[in-house]
Amino acid sequence: MLNADHVSRMFGNVPVLTDVSLSFQTGEITALLGPNGSGKSTLFRVMAGVLEPSSGCVHWDVSKSVASAVASMIDGWEPPRWATARRLLDLQSEVPFGFDRSYAEKLLCSQEIPLTKRYGALSKGQRRWVCASLTLATRASCLLLDEPADGLDPRARKKLYDAIRDVVNERECAAVVATHILPDIGRVADAMAILQRGRLVMHESLERLREELCEVEMARGCPLPENLVPHVLGHTPRACGDAYVVRHCGGLDEVREALSSKDRVQRLTIDALYQSLTESEMVLAA
Repeated sequence: MLNADHVSRMFGNVPVLTDVSLSFQTGEITALLGPNGSGKSTLFRVMAGVLEPSSGCVHWDVSKSVASAVASMIDGWEPPRWATARRLLDLQSEVPFGFDRSYAEKLLCSQEIPLTKRYGALSKGQRRWVCASLTLATRASCLLLDEPADGLDPRARKKLYDAIRDVVNERECAAVVATHILPDIGRVADAMAILQRGRLVMHESLERLREELCEVEMARGCPLPENLVPHVLGHTPRACGDAYVVRHCGGLDEVREALSSKDRVQRLTIDALYQSLTESEMVLAA
């Protein structure tokens, strides 16, 4: 388990992360979501040990240090552009937590990336695949992947997320994936964490969220029933009325029972949930 305990990070007088506490379990993929500027990349850098937190701490279990447990693919970092893919495999073989070279070569071969071609001469999508392959082939206990599918076509994105799922299952490591491509990660993720303005506004298993969350659309001028008000996570005004994100342990059926037949209730997709919570007039921590 990788833990971020009450992590805050300031750049000068500007707070970028504020009191963020998260735990990432082995065997699970967590989707880290948030608008641009919400603090995702900064949190990754803190968890990877690249940045010191202004307050709080990041730690693994008692038997490991973060440096010996975490492999990261951080936005903005790239290998030397002069190095061939084969040379990068040679260099990666020296990482302290081990490296599965045959698996990395298999991933590179699946996208027909020549081992003799310089990294800088590859396309954007190929370079991204090289970085992802090098990271996934490590034997680290936690993988931090910041926008790993950026620049990949839909087919390659699916292959990448399937590979992340396979690695997590087979090696019982943890993976944290920051992305804006929600349908892709929602297919393989176990949990979702959302940052908004540097604060954690939700961290929950996707299975539980799918069971308990729904969207209620009320016609203009019709108030939400009082017994559902305490369960509201977000509220978004619309042209024809109001939409509410409602979290109720009884699920969709019990929410429908509290409403009239004219009110519209539906389950939320991961994309709709994210949009509702980050664009809402009211966002509450779960």
